[in-house]
Amino acid sequence: MECNNATLNQRLSGNTRLPVLPPGVSYLLKVVMDDEIGFHELAHEIERFPTITARLISLANSAWASPRSPVTNLNQACVQLGLQVVRSLS
Repeated sequence: MECNNATLNQRLSGNTRLPVLPPGVSYLLKVVMDDEIGFHELAHEIERFPTITARLISLANSAWASPRSPVTNLNQACVQLGLQVVRSLS
């Protein structure tokens, strides 16, 4: 199927609605990508999102992360997983 500008304009001019990120998610993406942020500040910002918080704590307690003792809070999870992993999952 060939898609040219006319076809694309026709499809986009219909009732197609592109999803918009909620303001909180946009803010979280901005915070997560800040190179100056530390573990404590990052954990504090992520705590506003219970689903992401639970996911990170669960991953920090998984065999993949192999914690020495149970991870019970988001700050511990961020330290256990590292900034790279936390950024990619948030």
